[in-house]
Amino acid sequence: HMGEAEGPKLENATKRDYLKSAMLMIKEHEMLLFGRLLEGMQQIKRLNIHGITDPAMWKWRTATVSITLDGKDSWQMCEKLGVDGLALSPGHFYAIEPLGKLGLLEDGGVIRAGLSLYNTQKEVDRLINALDRLASE
Repeated sequence: HMGEAEGPKLENATKRDYLKSAMLMIKEHEMLLFGRLLEGMQQIKRLNIHGITDPAMWKWRTATVSITLDGKDSWQMCEKLGVDGLALSPGHFYAIEPLGKLGLLEDGGVIRAGLSLYNTQKEVDRLINALDRLASE
């Protein structure tokens, strides 16, 4: 029932108000995890983050990040991460021209990692640790 919903209690709230509130809470959760992910990734030597990293600009982005690791093939990295139970995707993601201009197609494109409402800090930490291990190989 709408009156029993978790989150902020909105006087005279409509279903749309509750949905909007829920979406904002999801976004807040995702961006909190994303901040932790970016902070960890920025500490990894040779790992390149492609896209907006400035928190002041996060209103223009989602909790998805594209990365590369110097000297590593993105497809092979994803296979190794998969062994650790981490599901990431490599490739060009239909951005062939931009990735080509950036010289990112030669080693399999970029790796894309996305966070959502069901992800946890523990999973983010697992990904950071796995990427750090790959960077050390």
